Order: sequence, then structure tokens, then C-alpha cells
Amino acid sequence: MKIMGIFSENREEWIMTELACCSNSIAVVPIQILNQFQNEEFAEYICKITEIETVCASLQTLGIILEMKSRQKLSNVKNIIIYDHPEEVH
Repeated sequence: MKIMGIFSENREEWIMTELACCSNSIAVVPIQILNQFQNEEFAEYICKITEIETVCASLQTLGIILEMKSRQKLSNVKNIIIYDHPEEVH
């Protein structure tokens, strides 16, 4: 089974991601670090047991993901899809 993770705050793009995944038989695992989960260990655990290779992220959560990857906490994650446009980077 293919699985897509979503590391992002709630936003409209979630629905597009979920619809696209559903139409392609891909399960969606939302991981909302900033509000729902207070620590990275739980996000790491979810990614490890689901073996997520691709995640969608916002600019707000991208730093968290890259930091966790640099510490080898998200070793399965190989692809990061960013919801925001590059010109929105401050």
C-alpha cells in the first residue's frame, strides 16, 4: 500500500491532496506537529511504523521536517512536496 504523509497545519491543500490520493489508492496519514502533537518523537514513531516515503509540507513545517531528517529521525522520507510557492519564502 502506498502512503502519503501530510506535515502541515490545516489548510485547503489538504483536501486536494486527499482527493488525489484517494483517486490513486494512496492512504493519507496526517501528522500535524505544530498543534496536535507536542513532540517530535510521536511524529517519528508514526513515520517509522507507516514507512512513509513521501510527505506534503508547508513552509511553516518544512524546517521541522528538515531538522528531523538531519538528525536521522525520518530516515524513510525520501520526497517532500511543498504546498507553498517559492516566491512566498520570506
